[in-house]
Amino acid sequence: KNLDALHGHCDALLSAEPLRLSLERQLRIFMPSIEAAHFDLPDDFFNLTAEEIKREQRERTEMVERNAVLRTKAMREREEQREMKKYNYTVLRIKLPDGYILQGIFFARERVSALFDFLREQLQNDWLPFELLAPGGHKVENEQATLIECGLVPSALLTFRWDEAVMADVEAGGGQSSVSVIKPELLSKVEQLT
Repeated sequence: KNLDALHGHCDALLSAEPLRLSLERQLRIFMPSIEAAHFDLPDDFFNLTAEEIKREQRERTEMVERNAVLRTKAMREREEQREMKKYNYTVLRIKLPDGYILQGIFFARERVSALFDFLREQLQNDWLPFELLAPGGHKVENEQATLIECGLVPSALLTFRWDEAVMADVEAGGGQSSVSVIKPELLSKVEQLT
C-alpha cells in the first residue's frame, strides 16, 4: 500500500511541470548627482600593505606563467568561460537619455531578451524601438545570447538610446523626444547616486 502510494507520488512528480526559478530584479532608479563623479579619497588609500603587494606579485607571476604557455584560442576561451562561471548573478545599470539610471539584478546565464523585457516594463513608451550600448560602445543586439556571452557579468553599465530613425520621424511629426523615458509612477522611487 505504501509502495503504491510512493509510485503514485513518483509518477506525479515526473509528469509535473518543472519549477522555474524567478529572480527578484530589485529595481532601483538613480538620479546621478554632480558629486557622484568626484571621488574624495584619502592619501593613504593609494598606499599598499605588504599583504596587498604580495598578492599583486603572485597574481602577476601567475599571469606571466599563463601567457608563457602557448595556448590555442579554444583553450583561452575555455579558461575565460571557467572564470565567468564563478558568477551566478549580474548587476546591470542602464543609463537613460534623461539622466536617470535603472538598475536590476539578473541571473548571469539569462538571455539578453530578459534585459530588454525588464527595460520595456519600465518605459513610458514601451512600443518605441531602442538600442542598448555595452561598455565598449557596441550594440547589444542578439537577444538569444546570454549575459555572460555578451560580457555583461559580473556587472555592467549600458547606455540606452532610442532608435534614431524613429525619433527623427517623431520629431518631424511634432512629437516630443525630451519627455521622461521611464513611467511617471517610477519617479517616486528615485534615489541619489552617491
